Formats: sequence, structure tokens, C-alpha cells
Amino acid sequence: MLQSVFGPPSTVSEYAAFADVTVHFTSQFDVQFGGRESWDHVVAATRYSTGLFVPPPPPVVTPAADMDSSAFTYLVTPEYKLSPDLMLYARFASGYRLGGFNVGVPGIPRTYNPDKTNDYDLGIKGVLLDGHLSYDASLYYIDWRHIQIYVLDPALVSAYLANAGAAKSQGVEFSIQARPFAGLTVKLEGSYDDAVLTQNFPTNPNAVGSLGDRLPFSSRFSGSVSAEEEFPLTGALRGFAGGVVTYVDSRKGEFPGPTQTRVEFPAYVKADLRAGTRYENWTANLFLNNVADRRGIVGGGSAYFGTGYVADYIQPRTVGLSITRAF
Repeated sequence: MLQSVFGPPSTVSEYAAFADVTVHFTSQFDVQFGGRESWDHVVAATRYSTGLFVPPPPPVVTPAADMDSSAFTYLVTPEYKLSPDLMLYARFASGYRLGGFNVGVPGIPRTYNPDKTNDYDLGIKGVLLDGHLSYDASLYYIDWRHIQIYVLDPALVSAYLANAGAAKSQGVEFSIQARPFAGLTVKLEGSYDDAVLTQNFPTNPNAVGSLGDRLPFSSRFSGSVSAEEEFPLTGALRGFAGGVVTYVDSRKGEFPGPTQTRVEFPAYVKADLRAGTRYENWTANLFLNNVADRRGIVGGGSAYFGTGYVADYIQPRTVGLSITRAF
């Protein structure tokens, strides 16, 4: 086994300056511009490692280290209102995720670099039937560079982060909400996502990924349908009852090593119910989540530890009561 003791805690410090402005070119057309510059400083603590997989003589001391990085991200969102009830919009944005340090074990890369995205959206939203029906749908494309992936070193039985080329995520998502009569709201949401590698992995003895392979834990299809009815009880006291059914398609696990088979997690359906009362700013909610006690798997697999199989499940059937107050 591998045992570690750390010195002073690892820290991440970030300083950022950001601003956004919306320009109204006409009464129908406006564009939002935004930008953010960030400066980051990551400090990895001193690590003292001992155990079965640590070369003698233990302990192995990995000294503290630090890393500086900076990034500029942007946002451009044009909107065009065809009418008071119909709008077209687009969104162009960039994203950034910090790099950092892995555990200080000989044989594992000490650092991994930031990964970055360029995001493109084109959508439409509107309302119909005097507000009784609303909808929002969009197409999107995400270009992802230097993606961060989990890699297992089977000899050390230790996972670490590494960078692995490029990927993309493209698809469509939509949301439809109906209010057929006072008090009842029905909502349907869904998405299709094609999230795959656009490059083969660089040479790595502990991970295999090829052009077209799906990204870990990305489901092609997902969606939900929900309904809630609110009704008067007495005076200012109102009641409500509803539920939601969620579907998550099958997903692939982490990228495997050369001698491993990539894990695939099956699709699952989960149903939740709720009922309660509202009084002014107070809400009492009695809920029953995962009614059928489904064992949907959201993570795990043999690639985490190299031996055996580990699975992370959704929360089992749960009954509870919450009381909240809005301020």
C-alpha cells in the first residue's frame, strides 16, 4: 500500500479582473461582450511517501513546488428579437481549467497543464399561446484542447492526471415548458451529445485513446419530464405536488491501459416525487427520491485501481423532509 504524509497544505491563489458590457444596436438587436483575465498560483505541499510500492529506502520525500499560470477568457453573445415572443441568439465563449501537481511518487509525472475550450452556441427561444407554452433549443459545438484525463499506473496502483490532445463535444439540447391551466406546470428537457476524441492520445504506457473514442462519462442521450401542480389550501397557505423522471443513457468509463477493457455503464431511469406547502417565504417539502431504488452507476470501474471493480451509484431510495425560508 501507499501511505503519504503532507507538510503545509497545498494552496491555490487566483486573482482576476473581469468586465462585461451590452451594446444595444437597435431595439431588436444587442450584443453582450465580456472578458476575464486571471492569474493563478498553485503550491504543492511537501509529501512524505512510504509503503509497499515506494522504492527503498522509505520515506520518499517530494519537495514542495509551485506553478504560475494566466488565462484570458471571453464571451460574445448576440441576440436578435424577431418579436416580443421570439428571439434568436448565439454565444461564443472560451473556457479554461487550471493545471496542477500529481502525487509525488517516482514514475508519475509531477505536473499536468491547463486545458482550454472554445464554445459555440446557436439557439432559439420563445413563448406561445399567451405564455402557456415556452421553449428553448440550441445547437452547440465545443472545441477542447489539451484535455485532462485520469490515468492509472498499474505498477504503483495510483491514479494521476495527464494531458491528452484534443476532443470535441457537439449536439443539441432543448427545453419545453407548458402551463395548460392555472397551477399546473409540465416540463420536458432533453439533449443529444457527441463527445469524442479528435486526436489519438500521445504515447502513454498507461492510457489508450483513439480518434472517435467517446469521452469518459458522457451520455449520448439524456432527458427528463417533470410535472408540478400548486393549489390553494387556506388563506395564504398553498400546497404543491409533483415529480420528475430522469433518463441517462449508457456511458464509457475512464480511458483504459493497454491490457484493460474499457468499462461501459448501463443506462438508467430514476423517478423522484415531492409534495408540500408554501406560506409566504416558507416552504415545507416532503420528498421521495429514487422511488424504484434504481442502482444507476455514475462512476468507477477497474481503471481506477487496476484490480477488482469499484462502482459509484446514484443515491438509493431516500425519504426526507426539508423546511426552508427565502430571504
